[in-house]
Amino acid sequence: QTQTQPSRMVARNMAVLLPYLLLCAPTRAFISPVRLFRSGSLCRTASSFAFPRMCLTSEPLSAADKSTSTATTPTTVLVVRHGETEWNTQGRWQGQQDSPLTDEGIQQALALGERLKRSGVKVDCVYSSDLLRAKRSAEMLCKSLDMDPGLIRLNVDMRERSFGIFEGRTRAEVSEEYPVELNKYYSSNDGEFKVEGGESRRELIVRSLKWLEEVGKEHDGGTVLVMTHGAVVSALFREMLAIPYDPKPAADLRIRNTCICELRRDPGSTRWTVLSLGDVAHTEGRGLHGELAPPVEQEVPATETVERLTHLGTASAPVRLLRRLKRSEKAKKVGGWAIAGALGFLAGKGPLGLIGL
Repeated sequence: QTQTQPSRMVARNMAVLLPYLLLCAPTRAFISPVRLFRSGSLCRTASSFAFPRMCLTSEPLSAADKSTSTATTPTTVLVVRHGETEWNTQGRWQGQQDSPLTDEGIQQALALGERLKRSGVKVDCVYSSDLLRAKRSAEMLCKSLDMDPGLIRLNVDMRERSFGIFEGRTRAEVSEEYPVELNKYYSSNDGEFKVEGGESRRELIVRSLKWLEEVGKEHDGGTVLVMTHGAVVSALFREMLAIPYDPKPAADLRIRNTCICELRRDPGSTRWTVLSLGDVAHTEGRGLHGELAPPVEQEVPATETVERLTHLGTASAPVRLLRRLKRSEKAKKVGGWAIAGALGFLAGKGPLGLIGL
């Protein structure tokens, strides 16, 4: 009888432990936040243009990441989408054609300039796509900042992606007139597809990264703003963050009119850090007098980046994506405690082992 008692205890513990592990072990296999940023990036293919990746960790700089820059202050680039246009309200593909800003679009650009002015941000230079809607938005922003619009520097590398035969048509018209072409556009994820007469996503990424590198060198240690377009912002930040392009994503990377995306590069580094993404607090009646983002002395983990983005109260799609990453970190911790507790129960600590004691 004394010999069978330990066997019965082990059998009883296993009967409790196995269902518990079956429930909790999958939590430990929860998708890692890093995996979302590791695959499908265009820069990882045989591209002719290489670009140093931004970093969301606090890892020390490697020799390859160190710059010969002599700047003592960070380099900041504010990437902004233009204000609302007539074609935006009509749901038309704009591409490299143009339509005028709406009254709302003008007010959005003025509000952004006012926000920057009241937050004490000193913009050294304003760049703009050469397309009229971006140039007009930049002029309205300069008006709020008391800057001379004549100093705006136009740049073709930051113009919108060309959508060829889709341009000027509504989405319904494109669906009716070019159903096969539209299906190819939405189903392609290799970055090489071009709408007839248009431009591929890879070509767009290469020219926008080229512009960023050139501006980073010319304005080393300064602050510049560029007024650009939705497809440019989306493609650029997906590439820098290594977010795979999925034709049917779980969450959309929505780039709203006059949203701010703030990049910063620390002195002596070639890596960029994303401080904000898709921030439109100035158009939602919140944070007009607030700062763009709290100052940071070092590159931070992704979970802390979530805190920085969400403190502005902007629940955009990029923020929701990063919140999901944060939840995965919590799930890992919960899973770890669950398995440790179950092992504690098996070791003979009884019910207290289930809470990790």
